[in-house]
Amino acid sequence: MNHLTLIKTDEKLVLDRPENLESSADELDHFVYAFNSMNCDLYKAWKEIEYSEKRYRLLVEGSLQGIMILDNNWKFIYANDQCLMIFGFSDNTKIIYDVKNYF
Repeated sequence: MNHLTLIKTDEKLVLDRPENLESSADELDHFVYAFNSMNCDLYKAWKEIEYSEKRYRLLVEGSLQGIMILDNNWKFIYANDQCLMIFGFSDNTKIIYDVKNYF
């Protein structure tokens, strides 16, 4: 039985098709090509997002300014070390309070 093989390489998935099938330009070939192209594009986008996240994290965590992220209800989502120092916290686990309590 002829079937497709899913191969994982370098964190990517690639479809491989057996070469012993009769037609070289059938629907299966188009599907394999489309899948591999889409997967390649998704992998590139994922790597770009990962790189962007690392840059953002370095910028925010290394900032000399206190930076906080709040949700719509004024609750802390994130605070960098400078912000923790400003509010008198020793780590992120204690910033579950409502910001309005401080002002």
